[in-house]
Amino acid sequence: MPLPVASVIIPAFNAEAFLAEALESVLAQDFAPFEVLVCDDASRDGTWRVMQDYAQRIVPLRLSANVGSGRARNELLKRAQGQFVVLLDADDVLLPGALSRIAQAFGEHPQAGVVYGQVRYQDELISPAPACAPNWDLLGCNLSNSGTGARTSLLRQLGGYDESLACAEDWDLWLRAAEVSQLLALPDFCSAVFRRRAAGRSRSLSQALQRATIRRILEAAIQRRYGLKISEAAWETEQDFQPAISNLHPVLAEQTFRLASSEILGKVIDDEAIVLNLATGNYYSLEDSGALIWQRLEAGDSVAQIEERLLQTYQADREEIRSDLESLLQNLLANGLIEAC
Repeated sequence: MPLPVASVIIPAFNAEAFLAEALESVLAQDFAPFEVLVCDDASRDGTWRVMQDYAQRIVPLRLSANVGSGRARNELLKRAQGQFVVLLDADDVLLPGALSRIAQAFGEHPQAGVVYGQVRYQDELISPAPACAPNWDLLGCNLSNSGTGARTSLLRQLGGYDESLACAEDWDLWLRAAEVSQLLALPDFCSAVFRRRAAGRSRSLSQALQRATIRRILEAAIQRRYGLKISEAAWETEQDFQPAISNLHPVLAEQTFRLASSEILGKVIDDEAIVLNLATGNYYSLEDSGALIWQRLEAGDSVAQIEERLLQTYQADREEIRSDLESLLQNLLANGLIEAC
């Protein structure tokens, strides 16, 4: 019997009501050969009975104690024989053709370590990340677990999921994967139907624990990638640091960003300058003339040179140009983004 090309891994905890539908969606795939590995994470309902109904068509695993989805997935990953794995939560559904499309993408893009598409939630398409995800993004967003494919060798190289995390272990995994491999987006492809349950694990955790865990994940990623430490003030500010990271997504996706100081990231993209102060967590967007001013400041131009460049570019009244320039410079100084020489 040939070894499977794909391994679908499904952790299940108290999933009696949904697991059969999930399994049927996988077993109906028009792709071969593949295997289905399911881990019962010490469920208290009839999850194991449902698995026994499919015992001839799946690889069942039963844990004696509840260890969480990260550990359960790792146990399945150890046993996977496929060249790539496709992840699915026990209460979600894999859409027809998903395995074939993921296998095709891996075959056409040997440099890709992860392949993902859209997921559907109550007839609404959700794009879990930008249409073309570069290697260095995902600080502001996450990929769906369900319907995402990853090379088995890559996940094992990364050590699988971090079992010490209380939540968001999938986000941490994709962040680490993006640092060593290409993430390939299939924007015209919907791989899974996502079901949000009120009793889901993340919903049972306190907001404080969820926030602390996400903070730990993001701090570690920024430290690994840029050697920067986010100050305590950045997390204590009223502005949530996570949206600031998300807004800075185009900057961090570029590896050729400018580091104005040890605490400031800045990048000019088209007609907008995007600036993040890591010390405070504050995010700034400078459009049109503001983007040009930031660009010329980084180039070392004097205020007089910037004024002349603005006049040439916008052909406006000098007094108006000067007033706008001085106002923006004062704002940048007040927010600690620039300093007088």
